[in-house]
Amino acid sequence: MEITQDGLEFTSEDAQLWRAFLKTQTGTRLIPKMLEATPLLLDGGGANEILIRSGMVKGFQAAAQNLLSLAYPTPEVKQPASEYPALTDDTAWKDGQKIEIPK
Repeated sequence: MEITQDGLEFTSEDAQLWRAFLKTQTGTRLIPKMLEATPLLLDGGGANEILIRSGMVKGFQAAAQNLLSLAYPTPEVKQPASEYPALTDDTAWKDGQKIEIPK
């Protein structure tokens, strides 16, 4: 199997196949098994070591979250259409007045 960076587009078909894999017996074990390998936080030590380890943990958690979001993407929230037209849209306001834009 060859893994390349060509075609990095993750399509809805890819998401469906990934979601199907995560529902298999192996798939249900993948993320928990991955998270077992999360670096442990340090109890004591210098500030730099704690910050580095904390960053490693957050990065590992972000990677796991990214894997899950590929299968279950959050739907885009569409803004509801406003009841009122924009104040600057002269065509929507049929009052005979025009907005004068200063030059």
